[in-house]
Amino acid sequence: PEMRVWTKDIVVDPRNEDRWYAGVFTHDSSDFGGLYRTLDRGRTWRRIAKKYRVESCAVDPRNPGRLYMTTQGEGLWLTENLQDEHPTFRQVGEYPFQQPMRVFWNPFDPHEVWTVSYGGGMHVARE
Repeated sequence: PEMRVWTKDIVVDPRNEDRWYAGVFTHDSSDFGGLYRTLDRGRTWRRIAKKYRVESCAVDPRNPGRLYMTTQGEGLWLTENLQDEHPTFRQVGEYPFQQPMRVFWNPFDPHEVWTVSYGGGMHVARE
């Protein structure tokens, strides 16, 4: 029921088509915003990050344990233990803008990460 109104994005894990992620956004005091994960193609969901306004996410194509999560107002977040039942996220402090929208890896250079934002342009980082 938390995902009926403001589900912003659905991302299928590139290594496992049964595992999906959904960014859920809330405008009010409802306690349902966050990043959700399903291991069974959407039959059941569990919230793995409790953030107010999640836009999207992206699984690192080189490392299945890493995922970037984008939020409105709280910036860019990263987990490096995505496979855990309760992944831990840390804010990416070097990301210079509060509203990233999407994260992509350069298909010709997997060490280059592109982040597009709402009002802050596009940013490129090397990993």
